[in-house]
Amino acid sequence: DLFRERGIHTCVDTSGLAPTVVMEEVCKRSDLILFDLKTMDENKHTEFTGSSNSRILQNLDIALSSDAETRIRIPLIPGFNDSALEIQAMKAFLSAYGNLKHVDILPYHSYANHKYRKFQPLDQDGAFHTPDPEKLREVRQNFESAGYDVTTGG
Repeated sequence: DLFRERGIHTCVDTSGLAPTVVMEEVCKRSDLILFDLKTMDENKHTEFTGSSNSRILQNLDIALSSDAETRIRIPLIPGFNDSALEIQAMKAFLSAYGNLKHVDILPYHSYANHKYRKFQPLDQDGAFHTPDPEKLREVRQNFESAGYDVTTGG
C-alpha cells in the first residue's frame, strides 16, 4: 500500500506455486503479475516440474480475477507444450477471462541448463530444443487470432 501511495509500480513474476492466501495478498498489492503457464496437462506438469498444476491454475484464476493486470508467459518447449492440442487447451482456459489482454510466448533455450542440473537433472539428454521460427510464428498467430496482444521473446 505504501508503494501505491508513493506512485511506485509493483510487479511480481511467478510460477503460481504458492499458498492461495499468499497469491490473494500479492494480487491486492501488485499492479502487474507476470504468470508462467507451462502446460494444462496435470500429469505432464507433475512429471516435468515435480508438482501438480492444480494450485497453479487456481492461483492463475485468482490473479486473472483480481484488479492487477496479468500477463501470461508461456515458455514454448517443442515436444512438451507446443502441440495444437496443448495450445488449444491453454486458449480454452484463458478465454474465460475477458480482462486478459497480453500473452508472452517465450521460446525455450538452453542457456541456463548448467544451473538447472545442479537442482534436478531434467533434460540431461538434451531432449528439449529451441522452437523453430515457423512454429513460434504459428503459435503467436494462434493466440493473436484469439484476440490477444502477443509478444515473443527469448
